[in-house]
Amino acid sequence: MSEKIVGYILLFSGIAILLLSAFSVYGVFSKNIEPIQFFTIGDAPIEVPVVGQGANGGGIDIPTTTISAPLNSFAHLVLMMFIGSIGFKISSLGTMLVRPVIVKLKSKESPDKSSK
Repeated sequence: MSEKIVGYILLFSGIAILLLSAFSVYGVFSKNIEPIQFFTIGDAPIEVPVVGQGANGGGIDIPTTTISAPLNSFAHLVLMMFIGSIGFKISSLGTMLVRPVIVKLKSKESPDKSSK
């Protein structure tokens, strides 16, 4: 009986981990919450030279947030996928503990008894 209690605890905690990681990803991509800041690039904008303008043609200034925001969002997604897979493993372990194990054996009759 105690394995069923542990199984239900593992099942519900695994589902909770899955839901929390899913809501975290939804919040990041709907811009309700900020992703975890894995990548920080300096404050100065990055200058990208324009092709065909020559050596003194200048370039385009790209703000660092344009580069770091998608990287941080992708890293947050990968991290939440990893945490979600851990939640799946925990809930599947709980499911295995909750389910009853039923073994059905077929009895084999010998050919001598069936022919008589």
